[in-house]
Amino acid sequence: MFWDKFESVSTDELNNKMNRQTAIMDVRQPYEYQEGHIPGAVNYPLMQVLQDPQAALKQVSGRPLYVICHSGARSRQATKALSRYDQQVINVSGGMMNWHGKVKQGAKK
Repeated sequence: MFWDKFESVSTDELNNKMNRQTAIMDVRQPYEYQEGHIPGAVNYPLMQVLQDPQAALKQVSGRPLYVICHSGARSRQATKALSRYDQQVINVSGGMMNWHGKVKQGAKK
């Protein structure tokens, strides 16, 4: 249902909470991710998340997971799908459009 509830934070809140243990999943397409992403974020496109949410969660090994996209629409869908499992999943409202922290270009190696 559209009104399912899950936790959300702003991009500023995420930037303030970030540390080495922060798990971030970027659900944009690979070309968008390569144009600029939060350092340390794992790229797992929305369609892959929706097809196999449990495989997506294996990427973060039990840590709270922050989900981001370009504007917040895709991350909401992904957060809704991932929240059905025993994992803390937090949507990042506003997405990369509102991100003011560090940005890295290229694919994560």
